[in-house]
Formats: sequence, C-alpha cells, structure tokens
Amino acid sequence: MKNLDHLVYAVPNLEMAMDDIEQRFGIRPVYGGKHENQGTHNALIGLGNRQYFEIIAVDPNNKRISSPRWMGVDLIEKPMLTRWAAKTNDIENQANYLKSCIPLLGSIDRGSRRLSDNSLLEWTLTLPLPGPVVEILPFFIDWKSSEHPGVSLKASCKLISFEATHPSPERLLSILQKLDIDLVIKKSNEISLIATIQTPNGQQILS
Repeated sequence: MKNLDHLVYAVPNLEMAMDDIEQRFGIRPVYGGKHENQGTHNALIGLGNRQYFEIIAVDPNNKRISSPRWMGVDLIEKPMLTRWAAKTNDIENQANYLKSCIPLLGSIDRGSRRLSDNSLLEWTLTLPLPGPVVEILPFFIDWKSSEHPGVSLKASCKLISFEATHPSPERLLSILQKLDIDLVIKKSNEISLIATIQTPNGQQILS
C-alpha cells in the first residue's frame, strides 16, 4: 500500500515478543524506545519503502501512566495486529474528515519516543484510542522534521500484502475511499488486520 507507514503489533511482553519474532522471521527486532506519555515501549523491523513493523507493549518501568493505554495494549490476551498508521502531509484535513465520521478518531496530538541514545523522536498524529482491540481505520502520522524510523532500519523484510476483515465492511470502505486508502476489507464475523511479510525465514502471516 502506497500510503501505509507502519503496522502495530501489540504484545503482552516486549522482550518475549522480540525473541518470538526473531525465531519466526530470522532477524532480531531493533529496540526502539519508550513512549513516555503513553506508557508503552517498542521494537521495530524495517520493511523497506519507508515502512516498518512495530512491536509494542506496556512499559513495566513506566509507573506514571496507567491503563487505559493506546493501541489496545491493555485489551489483548495474545500478540496481535491492533492498529496501522497511514502517512500524510495534510493531517488536519484527514483528521477533520475522520472526526466527521467517527468523532473520537479525529483528535490531533503530538507523539514522541525516547530513543536508546536518549534523543527524542517526535511526530504529529491522529491519536489512536485505547479501544477497541482492533481498529480497522488507520491513524494518520506526519513525521515533520524528524527522520522517519524506517530510514535507519535495514530492509530485511518486505510487506507482501495487508488486508482486514469486518462484519460490516461497507461503511469502512466508504470512509477509506474518501481518504484515498485502498485497504481490502473482506466480510467476516471477525474483526482483524492481516499482514503477510516476506522474511529471511520465508513468508509469515500475522493477524
């Protein structure tokens, strides 16, 4: 997808998930840093094309932020894709349209992550909510003057396909069309995001 920025894979424990992904993918995720104002931390794998795969979990060392935290991290029972980000250079218009459709999804906020060298990565985004567990509509992100995280990541993997399932996809598809996003949503009783990623260990399917 041309406007996909990154996938969000929420997990109960970051270190355990990094070990699991390393075994499955054949490459170890790179520790990203801490979202100090959201109570989470993450690790990343580059997908090339200024895209990346983000593994996110509650940061047990952050005692200042408690649930409910963003991205569905407090709702999951197992590792799963819960969110995805679309890149934009026009976040105010995207946010206004989201808000006209689903008011809670249209709030613009600034995000940041403390990197391992203690520098601060900053961005502007339409703020992802704590729930539901899986959100089919994307949140939008503008990296402004910060270097995109995918630039410094080795492109060891590649996104082959990305799609969703939902019991009533028609309204979501209408919203996505207005946002110029070509996500395929298949009708199903289950709400899910599904990514197929080419890795050094072959294709891996995550949902």
